[in-house]
Amino acid sequence: MKSATIQLKRETDLFGVARGLKVFIDGNCEGKIKANETSEFPVSAGRHRIYVKMDWCTSEPFWVDLKQEEKILFKVRIPAMESEWGPFKMLYDLVANASCFFELKRFY
Repeated sequence: MKSATIQLKRETDLFGVARGLKVFIDGNCEGKIKANETSEFPVSAGRHRIYVKMDWCTSEPFWVDLKQEEKILFKVRIPAMESEWGPFKMLYDLVANASCFFELKRFY
């Protein structure tokens, strides 16, 4: 029974802007989220593992414990976009740091 909600908001980014990020919850692809879009994913109460992925680029997994009827929000962003070396940092991350290319940040 799905009694809690995980909500993801993908910020506008230039990487794969026309493509959807795959959203994985507990190892299963539950859908995609496009740039500047917010999507909700119903889940059961309890502990869940969340991450996003596009090709070989992923976020680090985030573990969250949800209570009955709880709704949590994560923002998905690309940390390199905020660097003064933006495009160069993105290229580096594509090659050498792909497992942390995206970031999930929980908002309360």
